Amino acid sequence: MPPTLIDTNLLVYLYDPKQAARQAQAHRVLEQLELTRGGRLSVQALSEFFSVATRKLSPGLTPASAGITLLIVSPHPDNLYGLRIIEDLVNQAVLNIDSA
Repeated sequence: MPPTLIDTNLLVYLYDPKQAARQAQAHRVLEQLELTRGGRLSVQALSEFFSVATRKLSPGLTPASAGITLLIVSPHPDNLYGLRIIEDLVNQAVLNIDSA
């Protein structure tokens, strides 16, 4: 079976308490993908999740929490490119907070 590309919304639903039914479904889907090791995340999905989780969710995640979440869900944590993107997202968010 070919790998499944994980949509950003699936990650966002994990942290959206206003969408309880979707949150539960997202947990089930991601647990199944974890068991089969069939899920894949794109750099775009990681970036979009970070943006939505830190800016649009209520209550939102802190940049540090969102960054840690990305490290946990990233399928290849040893991928230096992916780690640099996550680090850049967290650093940019912290700079934006500091300058506000």
